[in-house]
Amino acid sequence: MRKKRIFAFVIDMVIINFFALIIDHLAKISFGPWAVYASALYMTMFLLKDSFGKPSIGHRLMKIKICVNGKQISPFLAFLRNLTYFIWFVELLCLWVCNKRIGDYIVKSQVIDASQDEVKYSYKVQGKSIILFLGVFAFWSLLIYLLVMKYPIMLLL
Repeated sequence: MRKKRIFAFVIDMVIINFFALIIDHLAKISFGPWAVYASALYMTMFLLKDSFGKPSIGHRLMKIKICVNGKQISPFLAFLRNLTYFIWFVELLCLWVCNKRIGDYIVKSQVIDASQDEVKYSYKVQGKSIILFLGVFAFWSLLIYLLVMKYPIMLLL
């Protein structure tokens, strides 16, 4: 299971980074100063990758699911679980040593084989996921906008 989880993590990060690079490139070409919001979109995709009612692409390919107490993880708990990705090296180390991420300990989630039909995914979480997406995107957009307006040198980074 440990190898499946690490491969799922790597697959998800490659996909998110690929799309983030495309979005960033298009934003720089098309929108000029609006390219700052591409970073906000990247952070939002990064934090909400498991929050839309289905497993992420990496989890689907590795045939694993995230659950909490035998039920589908809620969008908000998935978001909290992914906040620890900011310390990704520690997360990978913890996953390698303990077979659980720090985020799993925080929200008390388990990752199980998808062949186990214990967890049924509900599409009712889509509305909550969209609201969470808009809130997180608005937060990152505002934060990045304020940083860039206050410290314009950040545009060069």
